[in-house]
Amino acid sequence: MASFKLSPISNTFFEKLTKTRYYFGGSCECEVVESTTTQYIWIGGDAYTAVAVAQKVSTGSWTVYNIFRDHLGTITLLKNASTIDEYSFDAWGCRRDKDDWTYSLKHLMVKNRIAFWNKTFSFELYHLN
Repeated sequence: MASFKLSPISNTFFEKLTKTRYYFGGSCECEVVESTTTQYIWIGGDAYTAVAVAQKVSTGSWTVYNIFRDHLGTITLLKNASTIDEYSFDAWGCRRDKDDWTYSLKHLMVKNRIAFWNKTFSFELYHLN
């Protein structure tokens, strides 16, 4: 959930999003956005090396995704029993369409893991490891 407010400085709208992320060791994360809690368990490693991730949204059931990466370790494909999500990024980590490379800012299920960059899409904040 997001709320929009008018900025008194630039007279434009900006998004206010309440988002909290908790880390438990290297293989478990919990993200709380407004009233929705999403849990992640990285299987076979941490977020940079795992071969699969289990996701649970609120009180729903766990869904396991197999992770496919390119030679830099960037997640390029997430596959479970019924769906395939394919991702493509430019050299600066911006998400783009996998087929025609037009830019799409849809939120990833998993945080951006391109070349050890973390980008928080909601806030346009980068953290270089």
